[in-house]
Amino acid sequence: MVLLSQLEVCRRLDYVFLPWKNAHGPISCGTYATRDESGQAYASGFRYLKRDIGNTMWWYKWYTAARAVALGYNVLAIDSDCLVLDDFYFRVKAPSPLARYNMFTQSEGKTLINSGWTYVQNAASNGPVAWMLYDMVHKLVRWAEDPSELFKMAPFAATNDVIWGDDQESMSDVLFSCINGRTSYYIIAYNIRDDEAAWSKLGVKNALEHLDRLQGMDYWKMETFPVSGELADLVCEHLPDVERCRREPATNFTAQTVELRMPHSGGVFPPEWGGYPFVKEAGPITLAYRQSFKDLGVPLPPDPEDPATEAAARATKSEHFVLMQSFVKTDGFRHPNPMGWVQNTWAAAG
Repeated sequence: MVLLSQLEVCRRLDYVFLPWKNAHGPISCGTYATRDESGQAYASGFRYLKRDIGNTMWWYKWYTAARAVALGYNVLAIDSDCLVLDDFYFRVKAPSPLARYNMFTQSEGKTLINSGWTYVQNAASNGPVAWMLYDMVHKLVRWAEDPSELFKMAPFAATNDVIWGDDQESMSDVLFSCINGRTSYYIIAYNIRDDEAAWSKLGVKNALEHLDRLQGMDYWKMETFPVSGELADLVCEHLPDVERCRREPATNFTAQTVELRMPHSGGVFPPEWGGYPFVKEAGPITLAYRQSFKDLGVPLPPDPEDPATEAAARATKSEHFVLMQSFVKTDGFRHPNPMGWVQNTWAAAG
């Protein structure tokens, strides 16, 4: 399904693809209401964002994906600048060793996500992956409604009356929470910027030290998997050097993986984990966002801020994540483009 900003844009897209309708079926396209029941336009174009944060289409996309995953669907969520050239699913379904993993994303760095290509499979409605997708939008909803606590921590954001919220930074933020098994707030770095006084209150000198503390390097693994048969013919860790891959058929491949645990604060929000950048009482928009998930009628993840749910969070089954590296060079990878055969970037593929 294509998500667009207005119904009229959906109609125009349908018209563009009209010549292929009989062969491939009609375009499935959707959008969200941009006005309330009285006809008043939402400030951001999205009912759950009281003010603009980033690109509203990101939050359409991830709100839709979060609800779909909560309902038990496997979801491939990609940006409009991504192109599908072959059967991606064959690469991550049995008998592929990747079949046991629940979430895959592109990489933006050593541990950072580029969410332009994201796939979720076999994730529990009340598990860590479902929580990640829910909370990566939830925190922006909260800040859009009342950013006062964030602004106390981030004078730069307060002075400019702007909240930085990019979908891939927000997804990296919740990833780190699940890696460490407790709530943390990496994304505040983009709001604090270079304010040394603000960083000193969090016990670090700058954003890089904040990232180093949260990214959970001790938990990441570089795993090598054997591969054979038809799948082996697809594995190519030397892209764009296809000829080399043909000369040296693959017998294994390497992936960067990490276990995801349901995070919980234990009711404590120390500054070294990012403190507590939210107002304590949720406003009506935030409550409406939460209710939209409760209305799905499925078990939902424990509230990681409620001390009463800590035991339930600790008992939640862990899930598994693959960061699909295609251009970051580290000692853990034997070849320069380890996951290019699963998904790739134009810069690495040529």
